[in-house]
Amino acid sequence: MPSTVLLSPRRITGFLAAVVVLLTLASLATQYSTYFLGYGWVFGMVPKFYLGGEANVPTWYQSSTLLLAAALLALIALSKRQHHHRFASHWKWLAIIFLFMSLDEAASFHELSIQPIREALHLSGFLYWAWIIPGIAFALVVFLLYLRFLAHLPPRTRWQFLAAGAIYIAGAVGVESLEGRYAEHHGSENWHYAVLVHFEEFGEIFGILLFLYALLSYLESHVGPLELSFTDSKPL
Repeated sequence: MPSTVLLSPRRITGFLAAVVVLLTLASLATQYSTYFLGYGWVFGMVPKFYLGGEANVPTWYQSSTLLLAAALLALIALSKRQHHHRFASHWKWLAIIFLFMSLDEAASFHELSIQPIREALHLSGFLYWAWIIPGIAFALVVFLLYLRFLAHLPPRTRWQFLAAGAIYIAGAVGVESLEGRYAEHHGSENWHYAVLVHFEEFGEIFGILLFLYALLSYLESHVGPLELSFTDSKPL
């Protein structure tokens, strides 16, 4: 007999929120162990759970949630295209943008621009992490191009999108600019810098989480209930 599981937006984001809390606590524990207890390795677990690290568990989580957002956007784009909706291409390009963001989260392509831009423009202080400049420019261009798209959305979805974007950018750009200024004067291997990193990463993670909730709710309301169907196979 086939069985169906209803995918509730609240349950999905609630589960992801619990994962975020566990990852944040684990990361804080690694930094406490490093700077207060003097154990900065612990069988390799410290770098594997630090929110500010690369190629580790938190990076995998963030890349996966961005990829999930890209997949949900692609589903909406496909539905809009089938109904010849005027903003179908906007949904499609959002899916492509989030696909690239997922790739960048895993591979850190944006960090390759830091040194060349910093040296070319002689940047320091709040612009020490120089990728912020092209990052802000890209976000601004996308926002301006999507003004009419945002206006057509249901008010609840529109404000959720805007809140998610604001929270994400506040972490990714706002707090990271503070990190850059601090790192330039005090270095990045200390507890205070690690705390700033946690504020930055939590802003990014929470922004993505709110965006996922908005997408799941929009899908449920405008495309149909989110379900997983399973069919029991007959024994041979």
